[in-house]
Amino acid sequence: MTVAASRFGIEGAGVIRWKRPRLSRLVLFVGLIVMGPYAASTFLDLSIPAPTGEYAVGRESWIWVDQSRPESHTPDPHDVRSVPVRAWYPAQAGTGQPARYVEDLAVIEAGLNESGEVGWLETLGLRAVRTHALQGAAVAESDEGFPVLLLSPGNATNVGFYSAIAEDLASRGYVVIGIDHAFQVAAVRTEDGTVAVYDQTMDTGGPDAVGPKIEERVADMAFVLEQLRDGTGGIEFLAPDLDLTMIGVLGHSNGGISAAEMCRTDATITACINVDGQAAGGPFGYEQDAVAPDQPFMFLTKEASIHEELHSRFESAGAGAVRAVVPGAEHGDFTDGGMLEPDINPFANTARSVLVSSRALVGAFFDQWLREPRTQPFSGLDVESDVYINVYPLEGYPPIPAISP
Repeated sequence: MTVAASRFGIEGAGVIRWKRPRLSRLVLFVGLIVMGPYAASTFLDLSIPAPTGEYAVGRESWIWVDQSRPESHTPDPHDVRSVPVRAWYPAQAGTGQPARYVEDLAVIEAGLNESGEVGWLETLGLRAVRTHALQGAAVAESDEGFPVLLLSPGNATNVGFYSAIAEDLASRGYVVIGIDHAFQVAAVRTEDGTVAVYDQTMDTGGPDAVGPKIEERVADMAFVLEQLRDGTGGIEFLAPDLDLTMIGVLGHSNGGISAAEMCRTDATITACINVDGQAAGGPFGYEQDAVAPDQPFMFLTKEASIHEELHSRFESAGAGAVRAVVPGAEHGDFTDGGMLEPDINPFANTARSVLVSSRALVGAFFDQWLREPRTQPFSGLDVESDVYINVYPLEGYPPIPAISP
């Protein structure tokens, strides 16, 4: 593999295999589950990588209601905004029970199918996915409290499909609050018991359609922060262990753009990561003239080159700006989906390697700004795929890879 970081002198050599996994192609394989245990055990590994941190991982879910916001996706003017959340947190080993990969699957299954994102055979496979999280686990002891990370998923993707990254962060000492943005994820149960299915009418506005999506997500995240600071509404058992002076935001695709927007609009955010999300303002926002947030900001992407204009914006951002590239990745590899799709060779899964490398980058960045600063935060990474890292300002070093014409 190649691990190259400008300004840090980290180098290696090797070749990575390219692959195009997609969550939707699981439909071709999860049927093996119902065709026999031998086929399933041979070709499928329906599990996510084990967390790397010292803590066990607890998991709980809530549905909060923002009474101040009408629900724009429903015809009833009296409806208000439901904000379903899922928490992954450091837990005491030996407490709790194994958590299911998808909560309320029987309730939301029809909605998942209706969204067009998950087929009926895929839902069979989802029942067999194994996680490392524990439902109802006691919170681990902490003298100073655990930093908090908000997680916003990609378009039409439930936040549970980011369990590999979320569990790893929780095992490293973070409380991860994932948000299932109602009507922007595939399907999720809302406070009144109904199922909010992905609203495809939001995709009819052309290039400008992403703006309202991002604004709605940012409003959801701001509301979640209010709830966390209030410390009630089901989170009482966790509230005393939250360090709300150290808050990070992480998102993928539309969630990544939302993370950048959230950083710019809320000065209490300590650091943020955009995972492979680009709009009119590149990775910095949905507006053409968007610039990097003032806080430390990492763009984790599959794009091997960078346009001169975006390079200039990274340079202008100054210390704390990072561009990390996993060139063998596809967009879906930053979710659990590509990893759960088997290769013809069951002993090699490029998507799994990409995700292991990606979560190492995410953990190193947040550790640097929310936990223990290091002179070389990206040295000694446990990566399984090629990685390139630019830490800005480059101070005369050429970007890795080179700027595109």
